Amino acid sequence: MTRHGVNVAGERAWSVPPLSLPEPHQVGSAKQLSLCEAVRLFIERALSARPSFALTDKNAPAVALVCRRLGGTPLAIELAAARVKALSVEEIAHRLDDCLRLL
Repeated sequence: MTRHGVNVAGERAWSVPPLSLPEPHQVGSAKQLSLCEAVRLFIERALSARPSFALTDKNAPAVALVCRRLGGTPLAIELAAARVKALSVEEIAHRLDDCLRLL
């Protein structure tokens, strides 16, 4: 996706590559999925939003799905992870059908 600046004084463009993602067929354990950059960012930001959050073998597939659906885009992952204050990871994954409204 190409992003365009808004041409305001002092504007700077930074290229932020997508983070590494779990393979689409990779459902693995929480430990395996936490090796991916996108999943690690989700965990870190989710912990900031809800300190009791933990990546478990139960919610790991939903975390992987969220990260894949967001294409490894750091800002989108941060916004989604912040939603763990009010929603389970499974609910976040389900609501990504309308991701712009959710985030």
